[in-house]
Amino acid sequence: MNDEKEFFVNTIINWANSGNLRDFPWRKEKRIWAIAVAEILLARTPAERVLPIYEKLLEKYPSPKCLSDGDARELANLLRTLGLQEKKAIQLKMLGALFSEEVSEEVLREKLKEVPGLGAYSYNAVLLFGMGIPKPIVDGNIGRLFQRYYGKKWKKKAVSSKEAWELAKELLPKELEKAKIYSYGLLDFANEICKRKPKCERCPLAVYCKFFKLLKS
Repeated sequence: MNDEKEFFVNTIINWANSGNLRDFPWRKEKRIWAIAVAEILLARTPAERVLPIYEKLLEKYPSPKCLSDGDARELANLLRTLGLQEKKAIQLKMLGALFSEEVSEEVLREKLKEVPGLGAYSYNAVLLFGMGIPKPIVDGNIGRLFQRYYGKKWKKKAVSSKEAWELAKELLPKELEKAKIYSYGLLDFANEICKRKPKCERCPLAVYCKFFKLLKS
């Protein structure tokens, strides 16, 4: 890894470790199924909107079996403020059914790929944060951060770009706890600093950032 990339990773980790991470209950969760629930709810929905629904959902459905056996209309009604509630209710019931089965972790990983609502980002997030398997994550905000810092232009959206995923894989720390902190840091840094209207004046990455250099040229 070159100096530019090493600086990027270390800066994100230091920023995350300096009290800048957001506090969400799913980030403290140990239950894999509850983390997967959060990822389905978070799809195309801001975390702040998901928070109250997530807490109510886990209170009403405290186990995968409860979620699987729950009434689809009641579940959709609980999700109505998030939008796409009928679709997400079906996805959550399928998720509950999967986690109600007694299968090995290896089989579970394979079956998770079949759950609608868990795309490449969400699937890797469940593996990383829930199952302790270091996997890279790329969403639209992280892709924007990569593009600006490295001066990249993806041919597709970041979440579908092979180049973006390869870069994310290269940057991901090998040690699990570092990988988690770094990944949470990426999410929150892209949300707080490198947003659509970036706060370049506050950005600790500016020294190497191609976007910042272009602004100053």
